[in-house]
Amino acid sequence: MDRLSALDAAFLDLDTARSPMHVGWVMRFAGEAPPLTELRGHVESRLAAMPRFRRHAIVPPLGIADPWWTDDVGFDIARHVDAVEFPGPVDEDTLRDIAAALLAIPLDGRRPLWRLTLIADTGADGPARGFAIVGQAHHALLDGIAAVELGVLLLDAQGAPPRPEAEPWTPERPIGLPEAIAATALARTAAAARLLRSVADGTLRDAAALLGALAGGGPAGPLAQMETHERTVAHASTGLEALRASTRRHDATINDALLTASTLALAAAFDRRAAAHTHLRAIVPVSVRTDGETGAGHANRITLLPLTLPLGERDPVRLLRAVRARTAAAKRSGLPQAGAALLDAADALPRPLRPALTRRAVKAGAPDVVISNVPGPTEPLELLGRPMLAAWPSVPLVEGQGITIGALSYAGRLFVGVTADPLVVPDAELIARDLEQALVAIATAQEPVAETPTPWRARALERRRARGGA
Repeated sequence: MDRLSALDAAFLDLDTARSPMHVGWVMRFAGEAPPLTELRGHVESRLAAMPRFRRHAIVPPLGIADPWWTDDVGFDIARHVDAVEFPGPVDEDTLRDIAAALLAIPLDGRRPLWRLTLIADTGADGPARGFAIVGQAHHALLDGIAAVELGVLLLDAQGAPPRPEAEPWTPERPIGLPEAIAATALARTAAAARLLRSVADGTLRDAAALLGALAGGGPAGPLAQMETHERTVAHASTGLEALRASTRRHDATINDALLTASTLALAAAFDRRAAAHTHLRAIVPVSVRTDGETGAGHANRITLLPLTLPLGERDPVRLLRAVRARTAAAKRSGLPQAGAALLDAADALPRPLRPALTRRAVKAGAPDVVISNVPGPTEPLELLGRPMLAAWPSVPLVEGQGITIGALSYAGRLFVGVTADPLVVPDAELIARDLEQALVAIATAQEPVAETPTPWRARALERRRARGGA
């Protein structure tokens, strides 16, 4: 039985028409768009490595068993790979508008939960400017790391030899409800054993602290709300080499830089709304995958790290240092490990209790923003011989959220996608622009000008120097 974990199933439980829980991405390619039939054949030839992309979810009534994946005996690649022909150049504004419209459309739960849409530039008003693909896959199927694995499966390294032809696919025998109930009981027993170990080593106590941190942190800001099912997307990017060199100088990480730039951009957005908030409540997904855990076998292996980031500091270097200190403290606190224990605790709960508890927990802990950063391929990739130029991620919005920020590193650049409710965040493009400028400022930043110490601070420094300190 290909059972959904408690976290996988939670994304199904959170899915609504207004807040569909699919991960998205927008990929830009050079060259002429491939024929749709060729693209469909190519994608289908790669699905053997991701069997869940031919499966749909079965959710038993009344929670009598955990949801599971079963092969779609009527699987048709044409339902999942389609095309939109645009009668003219597909510039960046047009691409974002098309992507936003597609990302607002829920996936069909009766079918495998993914979709690829080819956006072909016909060149009707001039030479074609390449093509794009907008992808969607339900969060129950994959997290950010698994999404990158999927991309690597669908794409090839430049100049790579052809892959062997895939074997014909035959659907597996569907399991019955009695078998699902038995498998659920075994999974619950294993989860309970892991839970007992967490109690013994104190990890579950840390998990309780994590729950409190997720639900706390002060009042949410003006962006923590949802008004419509519609979406808007905005994109930013910057070179990684200078950014990485700057973060190393300050003993920080690319993730710290992304959090810093996001805080600066959102601080400006709060200013435009005259919001009297001193801190930003952010949730940062953190991977807890172990060696050997692939996206094909483990859809979601993440925990959520709550961070409170200062909105008052506008100097990029000082803010980077403050963010670095807070992320380091959060990691030392054991919260990521506690998150893994929390997942075990959720797996041990009876299925009928989980949907309501999941929705209540999300409502109680709705942050100002979710900020996700996923390391991607370092070398250029191509699709059917066409080089991929860019790839912007899209992180879904849950009820009560107005904006998310996702980043993906690829081939020497960091690509950032802002996804938002347009009624709550009509200035998403301005936020993306400010974020990109903040990343550039961090990459080129020198040491901040030293502040003039107060008389009390000056005397304290003199006493410290007299004792031989720094």
